[in-house]
Amino acid sequence: MNLQEHFNYEISETDLKEFPSGSGVFHIPILNLKQKLSKDFLSWGTENVKTQIILRGNEIITSTSLELNLVFDDMEGNISQHKFVGAFTFKDSRYVPNDDLEGIGISEALKNASKNIGRAYGLFLNSDLSYLPTYTDVKSETTKPNIKKTITKIIKDKS
Repeated sequence: MNLQEHFNYEISETDLKEFPSGSGVFHIPILNLKQKLSKDFLSWGTENVKTQIILRGNEIITSTSLELNLVFDDMEGNISQHKFVGAFTFKDSRYVPNDDLEGIGISEALKNASKNIGRAYGLFLNSDLSYLPTYTDVKSETTKPNIKKTITKIIKDKS
């Protein structure tokens, strides 16, 4: 039995959060995902995490990719290793006032890689929606200090 067959059941509603509230769009919060991975697998981890941050005018675009490594015991004496790739690209204005752009990118890329495990990890989640609501870009004076703070933090972290 492969992973998608083993995890081919609906995700528990307790693992999901609707965001924005009332939108009908659901996601798995990162803490819930990490707890689920720790429960379902002998071990898991990430490698080859790459984040690129681009300043484009007054916008910051962040793109993160990673590999999710899993060790699975099917309880029938079979232990297998699996690797999935996840990526995520976003504008910083979508997450104001959170300015941990690399952290956001890693969390969302991890969620995207995990979806390949099966329906219990979000495969086909929100697939019944023909239109996914999007956020309105926030362009105000309050975002400018965050951009400077983020760039300063990135430069300090890379030093």
